Amino acid sequence: MTLFENDGEIDYSIYTRQQLLDALQNVDAAAYPMNAANIRKRLAELPPAPPSPPPPPVLADPPIALGSGSLLERLEFVGREVQGLPEFHTGRPNTDESLGAYGAAVVPTLSLLFREEEVFVLLLLQWATIVLGYLLWVQGLYWIPEAIWRAALDSKAYNAAADISLLVWSFACVGLVAFPLGLLSACIAAVEILHRTGHRASLAACLRLVTPRIWAIWMFTWVDAWITVNQILDRLPKKSGNPSWTTRMAEEAAYYAWKVGSAGVLPSLIVGHDLVRAGKDSVSLLKHRFRDVVALRSGYSVLCWIVGISAYIGTIIFFRAFPQLVPHNEPLEQHIADIYFWAAVPIAVATGIVVVLLRPIYLFGLCDLYVAYHELTGKPIELPQLPSRFVSALTVFLALAAIVAVLFVYRSELGILQWIGGPGIPTQ
Repeated sequence: MTLFENDGEIDYSIYTRQQLLDALQNVDAAAYPMNAANIRKRLAELPPAPPSPPPPPVLADPPIALGSGSLLERLEFVGREVQGLPEFHTGRPNTDESLGAYGAAVVPTLSLLFREEEVFVLLLLQWATIVLGYLLWVQGLYWIPEAIWRAALDSKAYNAAADISLLVWSFACVGLVAFPLGLLSACIAAVEILHRTGHRASLAACLRLVTPRIWAIWMFTWVDAWITVNQILDRLPKKSGNPSWTTRMAEEAAYYAWKVGSAGVLPSLIVGHDLVRAGKDSVSLLKHRFRDVVALRSGYSVLCWIVGISAYIGTIIFFRAFPQLVPHNEPLEQHIADIYFWAAVPIAVATGIVVVLLRPIYLFGLCDLYVAYHELTGKPIELPQLPSRFVSALTVFLALAAIVAVLFVYRSELGILQWIGGPGIPTQ
């Protein structure tokens, strides 16, 4: 049940003058007239506020380098602390409990979605962002000549230039996608946070809340997306070089620890915390509401696994149904990029199911747990009014996009294709 389902039940006697003024500014008086009247009544009862000097401005996060010496190190404690929790190894909820926790968030999510129809637009934009980012990444596969693909498939040679170029291209593509994806995810999560804290959840209000931390949101989304993409690729069957079962389980445990440990980072960033504080806040949420957070995340993960396996099977069926897309009488290495390009069809379907149908339930449920945790611990969320950093972040994003565009358009003139097509290094 949200705070505003029953008008007039909020106790404003413990609110400060600033909190009352903020609530009066954001309350929907037409929908909640008793709350609006109670706020005005409580303001009239307070003595006049003494004049005071304006507080020093609170600065938003500065641009953060994405590397081992900065953001990754600032957040690496999250996974360590989670793996150090005894309940992480012995107290996880089972599948039935996890699906039940996820299912319990369905009705509140649908109720909020139908009240805030613009969220559907944000979800569709997220879907389009991911699909377009994937298609952009596929273009990099066309740079790699047939001879290098043949050598890689036969495990006969290692081409450092091809590996480096594909790694850099992949990292840049993920970074480009992370900016709009993080902004949209934060706006969607802000809808739930604004509702739960008694504010109007207009798009303008969401942007005012999100943009002060857009740098941190972008960098966190970049890292999280990079970790997720690499984990998905690691799970795919390989011709050779598959890790041992022990290594695979250790990698999955580390990945899961990161996912559940960082679950509260996004809502914490939205309410104004910096990255380190957001990481600590997220771990604290997990410690106090372990079964709730893990059950919600596990239920979401189970459904994502089902969608992922279905997408893998669907891709095979898709190519069997349309054999003309990849001619069988020609060498496979001539069509590696084509295979990934046409695989965008089943991948787009699976991504749409996850992004549009499954993820909002998880995200709204998580934000509900986050707000409820702060209410129960006696530390209600106070939404800050920080200066926006959107222009500076957008400038860097556009600069990164321009660099990627130059590399893509002038790849031949810059010698990138010639460098990638150089001689391979024989393997031992």
